[in-house]
Order: sequence, then C-alpha cells, then structure tokens
Amino acid sequence: MLNKNTNIENSGEEQTVQIAETINNITQESPENKYDSYLTEVIYLLSKKPRIKKNNEFEIPKIYRTEDKIPYNNVITYKHKIDAYQYYFVVIDEILNSLNQDLLDSKDTILGYINDQYIDVISKIQNPDKLSNMELIKQNADYILQKVECLLLNDIKSMSKSTRLTVEGIKSAIPKIIVHAFIVCEILEKPPNDYVIK
Repeated sequence: MLNKNTNIENSGEEQTVQIAETINNITQESPENKYDSYLTEVIYLLSKKPRIKKNNEFEIPKIYRTEDKIPYNNVITYKHKIDAYQYYFVVIDEILNSLNQDLLDSKDTILGYINDQYIDVISKIQNPDKLSNMELIKQNADYILQKVECLLLNDIKSMSKSTRLTVEGIKSAIPKIIVHAFIVCEILEKPPNDYVIK
C-alpha cells in the first residue's frame, strides 16, 4: 500500500521503498487504481533478453533523491514522464520481485539489460568537443532516455508476435519501465551525496 507524503528515495542498490500518492505537492491517482495489465507481460519478455555486460561501470553513491537526479542529469522533456509514471514504482517492483521468485535472477537480468542499452546509447553519441562523460550525458539526457525507450519498444514488439500484447499496450508499458529503471539508477547518473540543486 502506498503511504502519502513520502519522498522517493533509493540507494541504487536494489533497495525498494514506499512512494507517495503526493510527491512534490502533486497528488495523483494511485497506480493500484489504474493497473496496466500489459506491464507483467512486457516485463516477462524483457527477462528473456541476454545481458551484454555483467558489471556496472558507474559508481554507486550511498543515497540519492529522484528529485535531485532530474536536474543533475539535466532531464527536461522526459521529466513529464518521470513525474507521471513514478507512481508505478511499487507496482513494477512487485512484478519484478514476483517474477524473480519464479525465474532466478530475472530482476537483475531485466534491470541489467536496460543498463546495457543505456551504456550502448552513450557509447554511440558523437563527442567532437571531448566532453566528460557527465557533460555528454547532461547535454543528451532526454535523447538518451527516448533512445533507450525506443530500443526496448522495438525489442518487445519483435518478441511479442506470439503473445496477446498489442502495440498500444507495449507503448503504454515501456515508459513506465524506463522510469522505474531511472529511479533505481540503471539509466542516467546518480548525483553525489553533497549535490545541491542550483
């Protein structure tokens, strides 16, 4: 059950927390009231994707706050999806945990596969000005999120031909999964512990 007036926080180390119906003084309907039946099937299909890399290449700070991560990474146009779909965090986490009981390591496989796609997208961004990785990410954060979303959408569409999934259902589920991956630090970077929004 969701508690009201609780901030979203995650250590980036697979620790889940409760989130609120009221976040940043905006109250929205709980996802329990608008459960997306396609989420489970899309997540299951993602568990079939192979990992490219086994180890995370980025540092994991002790704590971070999602509301810090958005400006730290300079997310602008994708912010509306994060604001809207962060309320699915608990629902998606419960699906991942349930699937993980039946398919060992499926949660790590799914989140790791999304992280692999993220790293692959970054590696293909042109960098003629020799920017640092963080500056490159800040200049391309919205593109990165959209590109990873597009890659997952195409993956699931190609895998779903023998399922009951519709294109509309896939398009509804994928952004929610991307936002979950953002919250648990598999996409974009974690702000340092002393980060202050300017």
